[in-house]
Amino acid sequence: MRHFGIIANPVEHSISPRVYTEAFKKYEINADFEPNQLDSTGDVEAFLTEMRGGAYDGLAVSHPFKEMCIELVDDIDPVAREIGAVNTIVRREKKLIGYNTDWRGVERASGVALEQNRKKITTLKWKKIVLLGAGGVARAAAYVFQREGAHVFLVNRTAEKGREIAEKFGCEFVGDASRVSEGLDSYDIIFQATSVGMSSGGGGALNGISPDTSPLPITFWENHGNGIAIESIYHPHMTRFLREAERAGWDIVTGNHLFAGQWEEQFRLFTGISTDFSDIS
Repeated sequence: MRHFGIIANPVEHSISPRVYTEAFKKYEINADFEPNQLDSTGDVEAFLTEMRGGAYDGLAVSHPFKEMCIELVDDIDPVAREIGAVNTIVRREKKLIGYNTDWRGVERASGVALEQNRKKITTLKWKKIVLLGAGGVARAAAYVFQREGAHVFLVNRTAEKGREIAEKFGCEFVGDASRVSEGLDSYDIIFQATSVGMSSGGGGALNGISPDTSPLPITFWENHGNGIAIESIYHPHMTRFLREAERAGWDIVTGNHLFAGQWEEQFRLFTGISTDFSDIS
């Protein structure tokens, strides 16, 4: 039997164990998938040492371990190195190879946004995009948006980290969410890449933060036109961020599109099988 899993903190909200179990059953793969909540860098290092010894064949990496895993794997895919975050680790013999599939999820979500919006936005090139966050998903989004020629305004509460990512990917660092309303009169796309608004598996608070929370003040939606709001969180399906955007007349794209895009590529790296997420879940 092959063994796969996910490391995260918290991990209870993740749908990966369910989705992978269904996929393994569909393709008759003799494998299991385990959730693992770790607490520190030391825990991650010890976990990866066990993985090198054969405990796991593949590992999904979620918040807050994506960036630290860059330094903990034995080799890294060039795109993951450019992004600066690893969300997928594959064991090949006794070496751990790090990959990033989040950018595929960002591509999927952005593609849905361009295909389905009512604003006649058909390309990311030259579009004004507010990117909320500076973690692994935000890095993947900045990578995609830079490649497509968008003008990105990065919003993050920690200035040092925000400026580092903005400089790396050619974004304009705005500051925290209270400053974004002082910017342009209108934006084309808002991409939500923080964990604010995420709920636990039972729908409760995560890390003491209520899921009924948005990273943007409600006044933002009233004062900055109406474009497309893209969410990276998939639990809950409709976050407060999306509800407030929709009420203000913005088109919305839910987080399940990002998950689907990154999961399909991750599943291929784990198993060698190309599949469609809609056939699984």
